[in-house]
Amino acid sequence: MTGIAQEEIEVLWKYNYKTPPMSCTGHNFNFTFFKNNTFDYHSQFGIVGKGNFEVTDSIIICNYERYDLFAPIDKSWIEIKNKDLTKQNILVIDGTSKEPLIGAEVLLLRGGKKEGTLVTDIDGTCNLLRWNGSKIRVEYAGYKPIEVFHTGRLKEQLIFNLIPGMVYSSLPKGTQHKFKILNIISDEIYLQPIEFGYPGILVHE
Repeated sequence: MTGIAQEEIEVLWKYNYKTPPMSCTGHNFNFTFFKNNTFDYHSQFGIVGKGNFEVTDSIIICNYERYDLFAPIDKSWIEIKNKDLTKQNILVIDGTSKEPLIGAEVLLLRGGKKEGTLVTDIDGTCNLLRWNGSKIRVEYAGYKPIEVFHTGRLKEQLIFNLIPGMVYSSLPKGTQHKFKILNIISDEIYLQPIEFGYPGILVHE
């Protein structure tokens, strides 16, 4: 991303997306697509993601970059990587040294209540076969806990980079959203979600 203020870049399209009533978030999100092929993804709470987009055969593909809401130097964040079938799907590491965090707790939450706990091994990993709750929370002594909305089977590896830091909201780098273009009227674009990734990440104090 360049250092140019996003408001100085000409807007190409705007799109409003309302999450389903039974989703984890349950509120509206807005996309603003700019003429330099970047976009903002935001809710009523502020921007939760930025990145670059491309249009191919009436399909918009949004690729998220790491975005710092308050731009602090020290914070925890999450990355998504294509999962090697020989590896476990959750990895918890120190965000600076990249060393595995042994014994980190991976809490499985539903409606704010804990329904299960996994503990990372000597490699900082553990395996979540399937989770039908709403959140995964990772805790480790001396680090800020971090939560991710998730339900169903993990198809990718989630890498939790833990560093003491400020509270912020964002989508993890590597998240990808795909939409089919239905119609464009002036600067309003009407889209049908095809693949809609993680609805949000929330890092707590």
